Amino acid sequence: MALSFRNRQVDTLGATASDVTGYWGKVTASLDWCEDNYVISSYIAEFWNTLSNAGFIIPSLLAAYYAWRAGYARRFSLAHVSVAAIGIGSALFHMTLKYTTQLCDELPMLFGTSILLYCVLVLKRQPSQVSRGDVVVMSLPSRGDIF
Repeated sequence: MALSFRNRQVDTLGATASDVTGYWGKVTASLDWCEDNYVISSYIAEFWNTLSNAGFIIPSLLAAYYAWRAGYARRFSLAHVSVAAIGIGSALFHMTLKYTTQLCDELPMLFGTSILLYCVLVLKRQPSQVSRGDVVVMSLPSRGDIF
């Protein structure tokens, strides 16, 4: 089944009828966003989506460094690193449009959500004061139980 989207034919899995094969080969991801593939570079499938991830990676790594340097609890640096991991995975996915890198895009979002949720729930507590119930609630996003 094909859908028309912005004058492009898109099948139900997201691959476009006018796909150009770039350096990484045929698209194997289950999603292909609305940006035309390999237009600016034969090495980067979705150039602008890939480039925009620098806004996740650079500030997050800087914030992780400054949180570590200021002596904040380790969980805050880990939270910033998890956001950087989301940006790195997303950049890999949009650069290659391969199924394996699609997982590098989606899985850090689930695990990163757990880390950020942990930081929010125990913001005013020491890690030694975290209960088992807190850990179960924090692990739900990474297990997919709430999706």
